[in-house]
Amino acid sequence: MKSTKSSKRSYAIVYIYVVLSYMLYACASQASLGGGAKDVAPPDIIAQYPTHEAMQFKGKQIKLTFNEYIQLASPSENILVSPRLEKSPDFVLKGKSLVIKWKEDLQPNTTYTIQLLEAVKDITEGNTLASKHLVFSTGEHIDSMMISGSLHDAFTGEACPKTSVFLYENLNDSAPLSQEPDYVTYTDSKGDFVFNNLPNRSYLLFALEDKNFNRMYDLPDEKIAFADTYIQTYALPLLHTDSSQSIDHDAMDSMRIALSFFQEKDTTLKFLRRNLIKQAHYQFVFSNEVKDFQLISLDTLIDDLYVWDFGAKKDTVVLFFNYLVDKDIRFQVIADDCVFDTLDINPADKGSLMKMKKSVKDSIEEKKVLSYTALYAGERNRKLCLVFDYPVHTADLSKCFLLELKKEKKIDTLVKESGEDSLVEVLCYDTLIPQLNFEDSLQRRLMVDYAWKSKRDYILCVGDSIFASALGHYTDSICLAFTTKSLKDYGNIHIYYQFTEEQPYIVQLLNEKKEVMNEQSLTFDKSIAYDLLVPGKYSLRIIYDANGNGKWDSGNYREKKQAEKIIYFDKVIEVNPNWTVEEIFSVK
Repeated sequence: MKSTKSSKRSYAIVYIYVVLSYMLYACASQASLGGGAKDVAPPDIIAQYPTHEAMQFKGKQIKLTFNEYIQLASPSENILVSPRLEKSPDFVLKGKSLVIKWKEDLQPNTTYTIQLLEAVKDITEGNTLASKHLVFSTGEHIDSMMISGSLHDAFTGEACPKTSVFLYENLNDSAPLSQEPDYVTYTDSKGDFVFNNLPNRSYLLFALEDKNFNRMYDLPDEKIAFADTYIQTYALPLLHTDSSQSIDHDAMDSMRIALSFFQEKDTTLKFLRRNLIKQAHYQFVFSNEVKDFQLISLDTLIDDLYVWDFGAKKDTVVLFFNYLVDKDIRFQVIADDCVFDTLDINPADKGSLMKMKKSVKDSIEEKKVLSYTALYAGERNRKLCLVFDYPVHTADLSKCFLLELKKEKKIDTLVKESGEDSLVEVLCYDTLIPQLNFEDSLQRRLMVDYAWKSKRDYILCVGDSIFASALGHYTDSICLAFTTKSLKDYGNIHIYYQFTEEQPYIVQLLNEKKEVMNEQSLTFDKSIAYDLLVPGKYSLRIIYDANGNGKWDSGNYREKKQAEKIIYFDKVIEVNPNWTVEEIFSVK
């Protein structure tokens, strides 16, 4: 009997072993599933409570059921409930459903809108549900009024996508500064926005670059836009015919609110930083334009220790030391009669990138070279310019001259080694004296002015050590060869500017990089010829210079000042060689 039990037990063990071995082999030899089509479809709502545009809703939660399992992405930012709730609701996932639970009682007789922006994605491929709206009412009717508009950058005119736009029931101007809005939406990719299902009333309209996501204008570097007046809601305009009705798009466009997006200018003057550019060359950068600058030494009495001038913008000061005093000197940084900082500066400091161990070759005294960069060589529309690394302290301009290659060549005799004579052509040059002058107070930009001829070869010749800096840098011999362009290499734009009224305007010609190539102030209609332009794409803009200060000014919300208006020409102008484009830029 015991033997029989033992046999059965052994058989069972063997059976289990065989089954397990087969399962392990089957698992190990499984083939991967065949790849199907990639899931590109976003989740879809297949049921919702309450239903869209339901009335007399008294529930404590909203339930949306999808056709697949979902995940939420920043629901507090991407699920918008309007009008505003005092307490943010809870967002709970249950199976394939999203449940939105209120933490407070809803207002009576109120139409609510829930916007699902980019909050809902599927869990497989991350496909995002397109923007969806759920509307319901706690009363006996659904509000159907609206407000729509567009948001564009006040300076560039470009659309501002994905930007917060707010409505406030509180018509106090301080509302955007101190409280969250009652209604929230975002602009689309074209900068357009719309509020639907609003009650019949007026609102304060405000747009915000909400950097800290608190829906209040409380950071000085946030961009804003606001409507000058309170905005009254309106019904969707319709065109009625005998058998149908359609949206009246012309009426719709006439009621759209155009908002200009700007950042208020901080007029507080601050010293931001000093930069060591190279030995004895510094930049002092401020937050705004400065009118005057001083670097006052507190522990040395050296006269003419430095020279300075403004940079390309007047918020930057460019400074060069005239002496390489190799020690830290205590300086006060003063701008517009205010002391901003006290700094230790070594005029001989070369910066960390230039601090190298001296080799035997370095120990030998070498000539300090005053380097330069040549700009606009060969251009007919600009003067030739030499930009030196350091201010020029001394210069003998009488030893600077031009060679102009003649068209005719001279025939000369060349004696070969064999003693035979050979006739050769020799290039001939005329020696010219150009007009030379420094255009800046630091004497770093030397302008070479001459009545250049088309398609001619020139050589600018300057002898050795003609230009010298205060620090003992000298130029090598300069032999700058270039060929001038023909007038046919350039194009022209002739514009007739027409205005609605006589007031200050600034008209600007911009290149493809949006750099200002030409700027003029006008007060009335005028034709302007932009000649000798390098072929390329150009644009035009008109600034309404309301305060007549010759520059564009941003707005200020507290003072209820909009940014100065800018109008761009409605097309890009392409300039081709030897061609003139004529256009009328009318703002009438």
